[in-house]
Amino acid sequence: METRWPGGQKVTHYRKAQLEKFAPYLRPDGLNTRLTTYKDLDCTEVVMVKEWYQHRNDYLEEREKVVECFHRNRSKPANEDVAQRVFLLAQRRIELTYHLEDHRFIPSKRSFIKPQESTEKKKGEDFTSDMESSFQVDPSEKPLKTLALNDMLVALMKDEEKVVCQIKESKQEVRDIVACREQEERDVQLEFSPWTTTGAAMARGQRQEMEHLAAEEQRWLQEKEKDILAPFLIRLDNAETLSAEDAKHIHQDCLAEFKQRLAEHANLIQERYEKTQELQSKQEWYQKNQLNMTKPQEEEYLTYCHEKTLQICVAKKRLSMHKEAAPQKYWTLDQKLRSDPRLAPHLLTF
Repeated sequence: METRWPGGQKVTHYRKAQLEKFAPYLRPDGLNTRLTTYKDLDCTEVVMVKEWYQHRNDYLEEREKVVECFHRNRSKPANEDVAQRVFLLAQRRIELTYHLEDHRFIPSKRSFIKPQESTEKKKGEDFTSDMESSFQVDPSEKPLKTLALNDMLVALMKDEEKVVCQIKESKQEVRDIVACREQEERDVQLEFSPWTTTGAAMARGQRQEMEHLAAEEQRWLQEKEKDILAPFLIRLDNAETLSAEDAKHIHQDCLAEFKQRLAEHANLIQERYEKTQELQSKQEWYQKNQLNMTKPQEEEYLTYCHEKTLQICVAKKRLSMHKEAAPQKYWTLDQKLRSDPRLAPHLLTF
């Protein structure tokens, strides 16, 4: 597959517009290009979605909301090969424009008015010949019979339903992309150079916070070092003589508890890292009130953002370090348990 871009697609943002390009055969529907225009600068209200296709067996090559364009299918006569079809939903009309014949300058056209559907109070309309009008370039061409026209309209109405569903999916996809971009923008954090005053203060704060967390973990490990088996031995009636079954259970329980403690520690750091909602709310509040803020309020806001950003950065680094060190700590404890004289005789073959 020719990908052309990373992931096979490229998105370019413009003023009130977004252009999406897809590599050939990347999309199962043959979508090659999609242009979405918006009513507002924030690109939240869609005005028009225009799509271009390639390599489809139905020859569809362009679609604009509910306007579809098809390239020439040489296996059909030109006056039977649809070049463009328009679904006018509000007017309950479907308009067809056929391809030009080689020696003609005007295409044949056909227009349908959809019969009213049945309701609880009213019976649905039957198709009649006056619901169709056409212009045939070739006057010798025989007009289609009512039954053939009805079958054509039924097929067109089924296609209309499919197109409407596809457009809804496209709009939802656009909304999802916009929402994703908005979330990415909210998650952006600035990186400060350590050579600036702000960067130096942030680096110093990070170091102090990491030292504090490291000290907490060290104290916890020291507590465990006293006798890691004590909490488990006290549960036994006779801890002086351990059976093989007791030793295996203690070994498993000790590792399970240690694993749980590691997970709890990771969750604690994760909670600190994920506490971005408060910062986002504060930033939104600042955007709304910055013109009316006093100097002390602005300084308080900047201090708050600095501290929150620092906490998030430190927690992120600490979480990464914890995840890297956890497997080694688990292995070290396992080896220590296996070498403990109270358990070792029973764990040699376990």
